[in-house]
Amino acid sequence: MKNHKIDDYIFYSSDKQVILKTISKRQLKYLLSILPDYYSHIKQNPQSLITKIYGVFEFKGLETSDITFILMRNIAPTPSAFIKRRYDLKGSTHNRRVLSNYPNPDEIIPEEAEILYSDLLLKDNDFMNLEGKIHVSRSDKEGLL
Repeated sequence: MKNHKIDDYIFYSSDKQVILKTISKRQLKYLLSILPDYYSHIKQNPQSLITKIYGVFEFKGLETSDITFILMRNIAPTPSAFIKRRYDLKGSTHNRRVLSNYPNPDEIIPEEAEILYSDLLLKDNDFMNLEGKIHVSRSDKEGLL
């Protein structure tokens, strides 16, 4: 799946259980800075919905720039047939919009919107504009607290 930025790619395993995603040097630096706290949290909360990171890899190109990937568990390995839109949510609104260059899905035929948005990886501001909320069952809510 291609994101709107030139260097952002996300790949899914065939069973949708694992994600391989490119990350920037800045994102890697931040990840490394929170790694001890992240590890403690995951160890203390094995049922956490925070994605589990399996590894970070850097590919050194001979004729291209280096590319850094993060390998992680997909917290929602739902078959593609059931997914209308995909989001990469980070909890920020700064530079977190993809749809500013696309028509509003409410203003076009639903079938066209599905096709148009099916390959896009949307971001936080898109989520707020299109969805607004995440609906969580009572039992799942208890597991999150």
